[in-house]
Amino acid sequence: LGSWNLSAGSTEDLTVNTLSVDITSVTNATFSAADLTNVWFKFIRADGTSVVTNPLATVSDTANTFSLTTNLPKGTSGTIEMYANILSGNITAADSVKTTLTVTGTSAVSGTSVSTSAVDGQTTTYNTGSLSISESGSPVNRAVSGNQEVIAGQFKFIATNDSFTVNEIDVSVGSA
Repeated sequence: LGSWNLSAGSTEDLTVNTLSVDITSVTNATFSAADLTNVWFKFIRADGTSVVTNPLATVSDTANTFSLTTNLPKGTSGTIEMYANILSGNITAADSVKTTLTVTGTSAVSGTSVSTSAVDGQTTTYNTGSLSISESGSPVNRAVSGNQEVIAGQFKFIATNDSFTVNEIDVSVGSA
């Protein structure tokens, strides 16, 4: 639902303590914070190591606070990513939400409290997923004999707005 970059100053390390996020409906009101469950953050340091927050089962429109204690070395940056499960049902296609993040922490040496201003994340637009199947080229008519392997059909599966796993394909052969 969002991705932000956080940079530590050049003077001292930063200990990140708290992430606070607001969730705002952008297009209509059928997609809101009430449609999100198991919301959590992942903080990825420049060296590739990461730490995650405990998920919140439910969130509100404002002041959703996540505790996080991690060090960001001076002169480096990290990426903060926000994840959630989106409930289906009452959301109208093309409705959207926006996330806004504030980060607070402490300077490692001086102990000074520091915080970012509220920074908007991405706008997430809701759409339902669909899977379509189309013929991807007809095999050439030809005479065959027993014990030959031939292409009987080629099909293309197209996923839109979601990913799908095809577990089973039923094929029927008409009479000649």
